[in-house]
Amino acid sequence: MQLKIQNLSKQYGEKKALDNVSCTLQDGVYGLLGANGAGKSTLMNIITGNIKADSGEVFFNGKNILEPDKEQAFRKCLGYMPQSPVQYRGFSVEDFLYYMAALRGMHPGNAKRRIVELLELLELTDARTKKMTALSGGMKQRMMLAQAVLANPKVLILDEPTAGLDPKQRIAVRNLISRIAFDKIVMIATHVVTDVEFISKEIILLKDGRILKKAERESLTEELQGKVFEIQAPIEKLKQIQKDYLVGNLVKERDQIYVRVVADEKPKEAYIREVKPSLEDVYLYYFRE
Repeated sequence: MQLKIQNLSKQYGEKKALDNVSCTLQDGVYGLLGANGAGKSTLMNIITGNIKADSGEVFFNGKNILEPDKEQAFRKCLGYMPQSPVQYRGFSVEDFLYYMAALRGMHPGNAKRRIVELLELLELTDARTKKMTALSGGMKQRMMLAQAVLANPKVLILDEPTAGLDPKQRIAVRNLISRIAFDKIVMIATHVVTDVEFISKEIILLKDGRILKKAERESLTEELQGKVFEIQAPIEKLKQIQKDYLVGNLVKERDQIYVRVVADEKPKEAYIREVKPSLEDVYLYYFRE
């Protein structure tokens, strides 16, 4: 399978939400990383047909899905989890999932088995009869993920899928994505690096509507080799260190601080050691504003 994005642009007034974006995705998980306003949601909304691009094309297995006669066929292959959960007043969790299964033409028996499986996997079994309007934020997120993967789509688009989840639930969601992704194209938009660090085939860095990088995690971190350091210093030097460098993690022990920094040149502090770069360091380096 192949999803090819070619020269996509979208502008709102004076702001370019997407600026000539091109990339090709094949089977596997792709982490789409960027700060708020980078263009992640705009890109996903164009792929899913929720908004129109000003220019450019999107091809799925060679067919332009932005053309009206191809768009409906692509929707049958698509699973989408929006950033903001939808609300169907009067629907319970179970009602909503059966409704979505019917819209996607699933056989009732297959739908029932799949819904039971997903409710258990996403820890929603006890909440299956709850009204959607009574759910917590985390429950709504898990319910929206369930509907996105319900019909076993070929292309899965997830916008901030772990927002509002506790650490255990985040792990469960990542494990589910990893389990189902081997024969799918999965794009996960997030600004939470740990959501995609270890499950992504490639990472896409999007900034100001443009793709800065598209590469494997190891390749991105190798580019920062020799630029990530740990500084040990008296606590009174913290403000100066924060002024001089991009600061990641900070640990205080008695009157000393241990500060992880990203810098193009080796810091001049007395107690310093070079450390192995992580994807969080990559994010800090490219999205420093």
